[in-house]
Amino acid sequence: MLLETKWAAPAGALAHGEKRKLELGILLALEPEVLLLDEPTAGMSLEEVPAIIGLIDAICARRDRTILLVEHKIDMVMALSDSIAVLKDGRLIADGPPALVSASAEVQAAYFGSTTPHPALSPEGRGRAPDA
Repeated sequence: MLLETKWAAPAGALAHGEKRKLELGILLALEPEVLLLDEPTAGMSLEEVPAIIGLIDAICARRDRTILLVEHKIDMVMALSDSIAVLKDGRLIADGPPALVSASAEVQAAYFGSTTPHPALSPEGRGRAPDA
């Protein structure tokens, strides 16, 4: 879980990003069929984010469980997701594969204030490395 050098440290002594990695490790040890991840990189430094994204991507690649990711970092969502549901004011405005969602004028207007495609809305979706 990317904490090999911290195996003897008490959880309370870990940095914020390390605690997030530990939380994910504990969750995976339970072997759930569905992982519910609510902003898994929130509060992490830019240096720590790629490790968590890589870990989530590795879990996705195994294709043995479902991940429900709640996230506001659109580039991360586009890179990690097979299917995306977008809510605005509690209402579903788009639902489907990354290419379909990224083409939605309503999504672009809701998140970027414009119907002009934003660079973060890469239509390729899964497999694109996010800019963290």
